[in-house]
Amino acid sequence: MSKSKSDCPRWLAELNRRHSRLLMLCDMLEDIADSLPRHVTPALCRTVATSLKPELDRVCEIEERFCFPYLTGLAEPHASSETFCRMCREHEGDRAAADQIVRTLTKLARGRKVLNWDATGYMLRSFFVGVRRHVANEQCMLGFSRTQASWH
Repeated sequence: MSKSKSDCPRWLAELNRRHSRLLMLCDMLEDIADSLPRHVTPALCRTVATSLKPELDRVCEIEERFCFPYLTGLAEPHASSETFCRMCREHEGDRAAADQIVRTLTKLARGRKVLNWDATGYMLRSFFVGVRRHVANEQCMLGFSRTQASWH
């Protein structure tokens, strides 16, 4: 993927696909959180544990490499710099939270108990609510940018 204007639809299509996958993983995390503590499905925990980090990392990479520079070009300079720095910091936080979630889900997939079921549920819910919000905000910004830009 290059940064030329003609590649915008390609990275955007890839980002949309990845966002959809990430939202599916959020749905799975919600199912896991709802099942705690008595009805944990090890296979579901394993699926999410193996998919979450690679999917999140790829979304963050596309956003930071293509989406943020594109949106920066459309925004006011003072606002865009601050906004995109904050979004990159949010990516760092999301990645750190995903690491902890993967460790916890791996334990659950192996049949191990966690120390605190309530804390585990809150951790999962906090993550998937935040990721859903992040994706919705980004989709909103990109939808607005499509009306401002000339690449269709």
